[in-house]
Amino acid sequence: MYTHPVLQKLLEQVEDLPFSRPVTGYLTDAYIRGSSGYGITYRHVRADRFSDGAYIHTSAIVQAEREGPFWVLHTLSGSFYVILSFNILKGAQSLDDYLHRMLTMEYPEPWQLH
Repeated sequence: MYTHPVLQKLLEQVEDLPFSRPVTGYLTDAYIRGSSGYGITYRHVRADRFSDGAYIHTSAIVQAEREGPFWVLHTLSGSFYVILSFNILKGAQSLDDYLHRMLTMEYPEPWQLH
């Protein structure tokens, strides 16, 4: 699969960074809906199932936090995703909404999860 040269360079740079856990995969065009993360994955440890450029959704997020300049997602299944970029339309806002829900323990109704 073709990977844009700028993304390829970023992937090479972040692979050398010391994250707190082994990285399951890197996400671009990421956003959160409900309790899961969505995006396009690269360098996934299960490349046989999730090849570069595959659109995925994660299991339930149990923690979202900053590590250096990146947001990372810890999931219920034990995965650890590094977000390289957010969806331009809803990505950053979806993270803000998720963090607000976690702080206030307010959960949206299903019809609000667009």
